[in-house]
Amino acid sequence: MSHQLRQIAKQFTSNLAKHENRTNEKRNLIRSILKSTATKREARNYLNKYSFRNEHTENGARERFVELLLLTYKQLVAEKAIKVDSLVERGTSSLYVKNTDNVQPLRVVIIKIRDLTKIPTADLNAVSQTVARMVRLGISPVLIIDSANHVKKSHTFGNIERAVFEKSNRLSNSIEKNDPEMNVMILRSLFERRGTALELTFPELILNPLVQGAIPVVLPIVYDEASNTDTIASPDEILQSLASSLYALNEDLKSVQISGTDKNNRDVLTVEKIIMIDPLGGIPSVERSNSSHVYINLAQELDEIMSELHIGFIPPQVRDHHLANLKTMAAVLHGFPGSKVAGIITAPDVFNAGKIAERVNPVIYNILTERPIISPSLPINGKVPKLKTSVLRRGIPLAIFEADDSPELVKGLDLVKLDKLGAISLKKLKVLIDDSFQRELDMDHYLKRTNKNVAALIIAGDYEGAAIITYETSSKLLDRHGEPQKVAYLDKFAVSSSSQGSTGVADVIFKAMARLFPEELIWRSRSSNPVNKWYFERSCGTFSNEAIDLHWKIFWVGSRTREMDHLDAYEDICFKIQPSFNSPE
Repeated sequence: MSHQLRQIAKQFTSNLAKHENRTNEKRNLIRSILKSTATKREARNYLNKYSFRNEHTENGARERFVELLLLTYKQLVAEKAIKVDSLVERGTSSLYVKNTDNVQPLRVVIIKIRDLTKIPTADLNAVSQTVARMVRLGISPVLIIDSANHVKKSHTFGNIERAVFEKSNRLSNSIEKNDPEMNVMILRSLFERRGTALELTFPELILNPLVQGAIPVVLPIVYDEASNTDTIASPDEILQSLASSLYALNEDLKSVQISGTDKNNRDVLTVEKIIMIDPLGGIPSVERSNSSHVYINLAQELDEIMSELHIGFIPPQVRDHHLANLKTMAAVLHGFPGSKVAGIITAPDVFNAGKIAERVNPVIYNILTERPIISPSLPINGKVPKLKTSVLRRGIPLAIFEADDSPELVKGLDLVKLDKLGAISLKKLKVLIDDSFQRELDMDHYLKRTNKNVAALIIAGDYEGAAIITYETSSKLLDRHGEPQKVAYLDKFAVSSSSQGSTGVADVIFKAMARLFPEELIWRSRSSNPVNKWYFERSCGTFSNEAIDLHWKIFWVGSRTREMDHLDAYEDICFKIQPSFNSPE
């Protein structure tokens, strides 16, 4: 065999091996997705949202598309009187993109790492492996190096700069050593300080590495316009500026017109996660014995958690650092509309599977499922592991109406009156219940049974979810005067179809209910209801009596439930209530 033929055969064998490796890689990724996601819906949502590494970029379509947008974007920036010189000039004729409808947006995850020099090598390797896995899962990670522990009055800029570069080199070497296919690009002076604000002057600096599949490492070094020198910026300031700049850049690029066509109107990039890797881990919780809050709904819980951190259960220096992390994350997430962007605060050792109680990588799990690794509404007991990871979202506010808030309403809330006053909307409430149960509620029939008998009404956001708790009685449960005792009964628990699954609405409402009725709350559910497993995990007990009714299961939760002495009363309450749906259940 000639030398040329041997070279061709060798190249063919090499290409075949690469193709096989790529096929196996995709197969293993899909298996891991299906294994890690709890439901078919979660797996489908992930696969629809993310594209695998190189799947949409092998022919350069995404890269050419973004470059074309950037060239056209110069005109848009010029209108804002910002000077921009393209780093790479190309004629638009060479950037023609055929069928850009299939070009997927970049799914960006911003990761800030604190005290990188103090992270043990084994933990840093685990972090690096996670970053590489993100890339293979279709994520575009952007890393930010922390310099805070190096900034002292006695240090010159040169001292700090050298320390920052040492950190970035350690990180980039770790990533590329753990996965040689990864390409890390270190970026300095990505931002320019103008007055007190940081501006992303050259979007190409961050977009070009991303579309090429590289991993940008952003240094906290910025160009100061006033002094005409490079200076050190706070990593938290870099994080906030990068997140807001990428969001604004995407909005601007969506308005760009390409070659006389209509506006782009498609996302070029979306920020999916904001991650802080910090040796202190997530935000500590008194309720969880100083382990981390599992999930924080900032719209409802921010002030409460900030107050909790001041009660003295952790040292002041540690408290202040957690407060800074919480405030920074809240500010970053507040810059995005809605509650789609998730924040994660975690410790570096959680990525090292041999050292942690989680056993599951919480960051990868959240990317695949959009959920924390355990549910925040689960009862806190010895079976629940102590975690170092907090998942945060901008979240949804809760409107809570309690009968006790209006002493004159002896029997309970008057929903009709609240509707007339504009405090609630019975129309929206009905739409929510119809959507959640996939049946039509007979509102007149329902109000006839429940109105002025409502113990509490909880509404999440703009009727994304709701819970109606009523007062119920039974002749089998009497007080010392022989009068029927009131029992709090979860009459309706509804979550809109668009908010079911990973958004945390159900958990937020359930936690609020448990706080409102800490001693006792009961409810029933159809025996065939697929949500029963979720109910079972959160309840103190469950019961069904097939001799009386095959269709219902009874659940209860609270610190002073009476199932041992008055299970017959629970049974009497739950089985006697007549449904208020028009369509058959």
